Amino acid sequence: MGGAFNAISDDENAFFYNPAGITQREGYLFQIMSIDAALNNDTISAPSDLISKDVPDKDKIIDNFKRVASSKLDVFASAPNILFITSPISVEENYLSFGLGVLGCVDGNAEIKLISIPSLSYNAKATDIQILSVAFKISSLDAIKMPGSLSLGMNLKRIGTIAIEKTYCEEKSKSNVLQGNSFGIDIGTIYHLNPSWNFGLSVTDIYNTGMNYKELDKPYEKLFAKTLVGIPHNSSRGLKNCRKEKINPEVNIGASWCPKEFYYWPYKYWDTDDRLALALDLTDLTNLVNHDESFFGTFFKNLHMGVEYKYNPFVIRAGYNSGYPTIGFGLVSNSVQLEYAFYGEKQGVRLSSDPTYFHRAKFSVKLGNNIGKRYGKSRCYTNKSLELL
Repeated sequence: MGGAFNAISDDENAFFYNPAGITQREGYLFQIMSIDAALNNDTISAPSDLISKDVPDKDKIIDNFKRVASSKLDVFASAPNILFITSPISVEENYLSFGLGVLGCVDGNAEIKLISIPSLSYNAKATDIQILSVAFKISSLDAIKMPGSLSLGMNLKRIGTIAIEKTYCEEKSKSNVLQGNSFGIDIGTIYHLNPSWNFGLSVTDIYNTGMNYKELDKPYEKLFAKTLVGIPHNSSRGLKNCRKEKINPEVNIGASWCPKEFYYWPYKYWDTDDRLALALDLTDLTNLVNHDESFFGTFFKNLHMGVEYKYNPFVIRAGYNSGYPTIGFGLVSNSVQLEYAFYGEKQGVRLSSDPTYFHRAKFSVKLGNNIGKRYGKSRCYTNKSLELL
């Protein structure tokens, strides 16, 4: 959905968008396993370009080889992803929800240059996150004479990172291995105006989360595995040159609309059967104005829009991600999630500079109830449940 999820945040992705959203769940969710992987276009096209059988002459062979040799290959994989989100716990007329997650991912890229000085460089980073989310829903705002309800949420998270940088150039090699640890807090709120409209606000890393890096000079073959399973590997041996960095806070806002009737012409509408969702996010509002480009250039980099249509258990999505198109589809049920997405991301500083396009696939196994917001889920209501609604 182009990254527009702040005001929806009704599943495990709420950990990364808006923790307040977990109050919208109708049942618990336990994710046993999730494998999430992405490859950029160069990763897929480079081998086929190099060995293409359709190249008839020497010049085209050389052109293909140069294009492959200057490619930057990006690979992303996420596993293990184990998490639990409660169903709403009644607190008088209000509700309390919480979630726990142990999440890991590896992100790497490689670049080959055979023009001028031959070189090969690659970077890889393994990250593990332990996260606790707590959210509270105020069911009625009659005390302040406002319609709807309000959810408030907070993330407490610990982040561990191992980063490896390696360069080979003219028979010389240079490596740099960094280990980082940090703790952070995110906060968020969602205003539920009515069953169709949500408005979200989140602030990530509210106190400039500090990442403390230590440079390692010992072998690192097993560090990725240790990081991904969350096993501490700090020791005084092999550590040198401490470095500190800060993860700056980001203020993000969003709105979502799940219309029951979609008007495409005056007095003519399409009954959506609660299957349609539209969302819009603006991210990193504190960085909307800078000295390098116009306000509108920055605005569109921070803009995310998306639409989702569900016909249980199938789903299709499309969106706009910081200036680049996105599209995806999949199968989502209470126990299995199988999805594919194609999307673009900016790699340069400015909008439309050096974009990279990714193919991404996800397979998850879950237990419990996968129902968040109502849209897209067929139901059979009893008279009592209709009265409650």
